[in-house]
Amino acid sequence: MGPHVLPGGSPMKDYLKKKPLYDYRSYGGWGLQRPEHGTLGRFDPAMTKLLPDGRTFELKMQFDRPAYLMYIESGATHEKALNNALRCGSWASLYNVKGEGYWSMWVKNPPSWTTEMVAMLWPEEDSRWPEGEINFMETQSDKTKTQLNLHWPSPKDRSPQHWPVTIDLDTRQWHKYGVRIYPDCVRWFVDGKMVRHLDTEFSPYNTKLHFAVQCGVNQNFGVMWHKDIAWEENMYIIPERAPGIL
Repeated sequence: MGPHVLPGGSPMKDYLKKKPLYDYRSYGGWGLQRPEHGTLGRFDPAMTKLLPDGRTFELKMQFDRPAYLMYIESGATHEKALNNALRCGSWASLYNVKGEGYWSMWVKNPPSWTTEMVAMLWPEEDSRWPEGEINFMETQSDKTKTQLNLHWPSPKDRSPQHWPVTIDLDTRQWHKYGVRIYPDCVRWFVDGKMVRHLDTEFSPYNTKLHFAVQCGVNQNFGVMWHKDIAWEENMYIIPERAPGIL
C-alpha cells in the first residue's frame, strides 16, 4: 500500500465530511526544537505537504547541506549548524472543538532510528498548555514501541504533570490511533482496540482541542554524521475523525 492510499479506502462522501480536518497550518514561528531534551532540528513549513489524494499529509525530515555550510562559514559551531540544517515537518489542524468524544488518525512512521515524532491533541489556546495535550503516540529511536500520554497542569502551581504508558507496537506500519475523551476518563485505541484506560479528574473534555503532529531528529543522527551525508525521512498521517466529524 502506497503512503498516499488511505488504509481500507474511503468513499468520496466520507472524504467531503472530513474535509474540515484537512485545513491546516505548519509551525514556522516555533523555530528550533530543544537539543537540551535530545531533539534536533527546526520546524520548516516547506517540509509539510498534502499529497494528491487530498487527505494524506507527508511530513519530511531532511538535512539541508547549503544551510549547514552557511552556518559553518559564519562561524557557528558544528552543533549549532547541524541543529539549524535539519529541517522538520509539522502539522496542526485548524479544526478546533471541545474535547469530549472520539478522535482518530492514521499514522505511519519512518523506520529510521534517527527520527522522533508525536501525534497528539493540543489546546486551541497555547497558553492553556499543559491542559489539553493528549499523545496518541510518541516515538523516539525505537520504532517498535510508542508512548501514550496525558498532560495536565498541577492544581497548585500549573506546573506540567503527565502520566505516560509505553506499549509494544510496530509504528513503521500504518495504524489507526484513537482517543476517546469522557468527563472523568480518557481511553486510547490502536486499530479499534482499547489499549489504555485512565480514570482522571484532569480530562480536557471541556477544552477546545485540535490535532497536531511534530517531527524531530534524534541525537543518534550525530553517530552517523559524515561530511558527505545525504539524509531524508518521511512520516505520513491521515486525520480521520473528531467530535462533530464522523
